[in-house]
Amino acid sequence: MDFARRGCLVIGLDFSLKALKIAKTLYRRRGLKLELVLGDIRFLPFRSVIFSLVWNQGVLEHLPDYPKALHEMARVAKVNGQVIVFVPNKICVDISRR
Repeated sequence: MDFARRGCLVIGLDFSLKALKIAKTLYRRRGLKLELVLGDIRFLPFRSVIFSLVWNQGVLEHLPDYPKALHEMARVAKVNGQVIVFVPNKICVDISRR
């Protein structure tokens, strides 16, 4: 949400319509703008080389063909753009549950 608060155009993509509806509600409650796209991270429905930042968190570890998703994220990132991916690991600790 920080990107939206700073005035960036934020586009959320998910294959779950329910997840997109939840995101829309959360952003709307905060008065923030969010564009939503129903789609698959392995086949992004965007032109190549258009995003300054491509962000993914907590998805790739669920995909047996995650290299396809990585390739797609790189494909849609601008030449000097960034692709940021977060995946949990076995030493990751959720401090909110302590």
